[in-house]
Amino acid sequence: DQIVILATGGSQGAEAINRFWLQFLPRFQEHPEWVLLWATGRRYYTGIMEQLNHIPTWNPKQVRVFEYFYEIQKFYRMSDVFLGRAGAMTIADCTAFGLPSILVPSPHVSEDHQTKNAQVIANRQAGILIPEPDLLKRGETELIAILKDRDRRGKMASAALAIYDPLASEKIARTILEAHER
Repeated sequence: DQIVILATGGSQGAEAINRFWLQFLPRFQEHPEWVLLWATGRRYYTGIMEQLNHIPTWNPKQVRVFEYFYEIQKFYRMSDVFLGRAGAMTIADCTAFGLPSILVPSPHVSEDHQTKNAQVIANRQAGILIPEPDLLKRGETELIAILKDRDRRGKMASAALAIYDPLASEKIARTILEAHER
């Protein structure tokens, strides 16, 4: 009966995503049916834990905080919604596991490629793109809307799975080999 949210700022963590969760936590904890699996990033972990330990209502069974997700596929498998960065591997994993996603592209990457990744997902109704500067304003509303609407999560999950191509790496390798033979 629980809805599991997977949240990460990528391998290094993301200050904006961590700040979002710290702000949203009191309202989040009003819903015991929601569980958060949250990777803060190594450099943020200690500070986040110190802040959480000063929140008397923090329930470590409902909000499980990690430095980093080792074997992240296990976490994707047990999750219902993803909130985090929009790197290529994250996009591939969200589509492979059929996870509805709220994507917050890093503004610090070359050629703004994470925004382009997230736009593909948003255009196909598999997720929502929220620019980092808008996360504190829009994130809570968007996330709550998804968490409270099972049908919408199901449609987003189906859309994510429709994007995933399990033969993509084989097709890429074949194209490279064919180009090399020419």
